Amino acid sequence: MKKCFCILFVCCTLFYALQAKENNSFLVKVTAREKAQIVEGDSAIFSVWLYSTYPMGDIQCDNPTIKINHCHVRLAQKGNPRNQKITIVNNKKYYCLLWGQYIVGGSRRGSYTFPSMTFSINQYIEQEDSLDPFDPFGFFRQPTYKKIPCKATSDGLKFTIIPEPQKTTQELLQSGKTVI
Repeated sequence: MKKCFCILFVCCTLFYALQAKENNSFLVKVTAREKAQIVEGDSAIFSVWLYSTYPMGDIQCDNPTIKINHCHVRLAQKGNPRNQKITIVNNKKYYCLLWGQYIVGGSRRGSYTFPSMTFSINQYIEQEDSLDPFDPFGFFRQPTYKKIPCKATSDGLKFTIIPEPQKTTQELLQSGKTVI
C-alpha cells in the first residue's frame, strides 16, 4: 500500500515538473540600457522584449499605456510584429520581438518601478501535411499552421532616481557656466 502511494506521489511530482517546463514557451522581459539608476532630470530607455519558442502572431497587450507616479513616460518606438529574429537564451532557441521602447525620466528622487505588462499571443506551429501525389517534391506545398494561445506577464523593473552629482570648480569653468 505504501509503495503504491509513493509511486503515485512520484508520478504526480514528475507530471507537474514537466508541465512547469512547458510553460516557459512564451516569456516577456523588460530591460534597461543604462543601470537601474537615473540622474535627476535625465531619462533612460526601457525595452519590452517578447520571447517565444514558435513564431508569434496576433499580439495583444492588456495594458499598453504605462504610467509611473512622478515620472514622465513616452513611447519612443513601437516594434513591428513581422520583425521577429531568432536568438538563444539559456541554451534554448527563441523567436524574439521588440514590442516597444519607452523613455522614462523624472525630477523627484526616489525608488520607482516600471510596471509589469501582460501579453496575449498566438504561437504558430507548422503542421505536417500528407504528400500530394501530383507534387511529390513539395514545390507548391503551402504550410498549414496550428494556433496555440499563450499569455505571459513581465516582472516589474525597479529603478531609482538619484541626485545630480556635484561638479568641481574646474568642471564648472570648462562647461562655460558662470561661477560666483
